[in-house]
Amino acid sequence: MIGTGHKQAIVTLVERKSGFAVLSHVTRKTSDLVSQAIITSLAPLAARVRTVTYDNGKEFADHAVVDEALKSTAYFADPFASWQRGSNENFNGLLRQYIPKKRPLSTVTTDELKMIQDRINHRPRKRLGFKTPYEVFHQSLKRVDEHRLDHCRRYCIWHSDFKGYGALSQRGASYL
Repeated sequence: MIGTGHKQAIVTLVERKSGFAVLSHVTRKTSDLVSQAIITSLAPLAARVRTVTYDNGKEFADHAVVDEALKSTAYFADPFASWQRGSNENFNGLLRQYIPKKRPLSTVTTDELKMIQDRINHRPRKRLGFKTPYEVFHQSLKRVDEHRLDHCRRYCIWHSDFKGYGALSQRGASYL
């Protein structure tokens, strides 16, 4: 989301299925600041980030740096096809309820941005069966973790059938 005079920006990263969002403020709309904001914001979730879809702004020129840091793949929406990033456009509309277009982004504090992020992520959505993006996102993380745990259990059991691997599989299972 671009501020007045196209100087400052709020980087909005929205997970498509749940609508869960992470916000970051950048003082200038440069590719290095934007890419660092994306990396810093998604670092706690890096193991789960597969793809990032950008629009065609020059502030996303360092997408390769983001891909390398997060082990993700970059995609770009077609020019003038904002519908290809519909979740992000919808979220920006919700964000504008808190930060109108006329408001200079220099007046938005880090604490206020965090509060806005939390409010929007904890706001029930009809498309989610009136669950919040926070609930849906964290339920999906839990399902992925359970699937990985189940896969590991099967893998450890398979290894324990072989002589000499029992101790390894028991050690591996104790870390879970």
